[in-house]
Amino acid sequence: MRSSHGSGRESSDSRHDHGPVTVATEATLAALALPPSDRAQAALVLAYAREIDAADRRMAMFERLFEKISRYDEPDAYEALTAARGMLSARSTLDRLGARLQTGLDALRATPRARPMPPPRAPMGSPLGKLRLAAGTEVDRDPGAPE
Repeated sequence: MRSSHGSGRESSDSRHDHGPVTVATEATLAALALPPSDRAQAALVLAYAREIDAADRRMAMFERLFEKISRYDEPDAYEALTAARGMLSARSTLDRLGARLQTGLDALRATPRARPMPPPRAPMGSPLGKLRLAAGTEVDRDPGAPE
């Protein structure tokens, strides 16, 4: 969504222009039961997702500008646009923010790697199974064994 003053900057109300990373991140955050103390982290993660999606929109804009400027003999403008395109490209943004997004999601336990895994189950007759049975934790019971 573009602002009406023609600066080419996106308006602050980007709710109608969500890209795939933002949509997936919003769905992930909605599925979590986050305590109020995690709201800032969630907002930061969402900001990273929006910026990654915005980079795709910027690339489309740069491609249109390259097409226009290639029709004119403006080497300085072309060189400046080439430098800006490299700094603001979707790949550059993903390289810069992708790991931060991943780290933020890990901090919120929103990735499989960040969630605690249950301990491996042990057969009831094994030494570990006997210890776990005595401790009251789950063990794999032999289907043929009497209870």
